[in-house]
Amino acid sequence: MASLSNSISKGLLYSPELREYMLETFVYPREPKLLKEIRLITSNQPR
Repeated sequence: MASLSNSISKGLLYSPELREYMLETFVYPREPKLLKEIRLITSNQPR
């Protein structure tokens, strides 16, 4: 029961799958071409 309440308190977008779906559906299609290229190049860079 504790894990259920913890997952609910973290919010709906806590799910990595849902977050990725939201990005691919709403954010990336509107992203300018240059920003998309920069995002793809830097996605493999260490933080």
